[in-house]
Amino acid sequence: MNPTGPGERKEKAIPVAGVILSCLVTIDVIYISFSGIVPMCGELIYMFYRVSHTLLVFLHLFPGLILIPALLIVFIIQAIRSRKNRRYIRNCGFSVLWCFLIVLIGGLIGNISPAIEKTIIDVKIQAYESTVDEVHSGAQIQKLADMTGGTKGSEDVAFFQYSPGEYEEAGHRYYMTEYYILYSEDSSCDVERIKEHARGHRLYMYGEIEMQEIKENWYWLKVTYELFS
Repeated sequence: MNPTGPGERKEKAIPVAGVILSCLVTIDVIYISFSGIVPMCGELIYMFYRVSHTLLVFLHLFPGLILIPALLIVFIIQAIRSRKNRRYIRNCGFSVLWCFLIVLIGGLIGNISPAIEKTIIDVKIQAYESTVDEVHSGAQIQKLADMTGGTKGSEDVAFFQYSPGEYEEAGHRYYMTEYYILYSEDSSCDVERIKEHARGHRLYMYGEIEMQEIKENWYWLKVTYELFS
């Protein structure tokens, strides 16, 4: 034990600036790495992600333009001043190592992100198949009341995934995009509601559809609507 006398100052063991920097880097990497995966998890999770991401931008990124460089300078100065404190320097090294590991893990997640997204979609389709069978057998499913269309017994069935919300492009034109997983036996979308207007936004009129095949009879559907003025 090394008791501290009344007139002595206890040496610091934790680099506070390094810990804060490590936390900020971790938060950034998590949000960036999972940005492509989160939308595949459903509308509620995507909405939560968007809200928390907005808070992150206002509470971290904007102040971070000043905060992060300041913390980095403080971290370096404190490390130099406490270079004889082995425990403090060791913890500084841990903070730096943690940041490097998190960045590497983020890069790894980014590389395997497409495979994770595909797995999530495959799991969803397995769950949707039984619903499609019910629709084809004539069952009336309330939540899909306006999400079916086409020939009886082989209807197209659309499952809403998420919408990033409205956005503006050049010329002050406003658009809204919605994403669906679609079951279709003829490579086209026969769900009339999708071809009319955006969900809950009747002023956003149908513009165009992009279909990307996932597997036989299943498609990833991107529908863009334009604000009718």
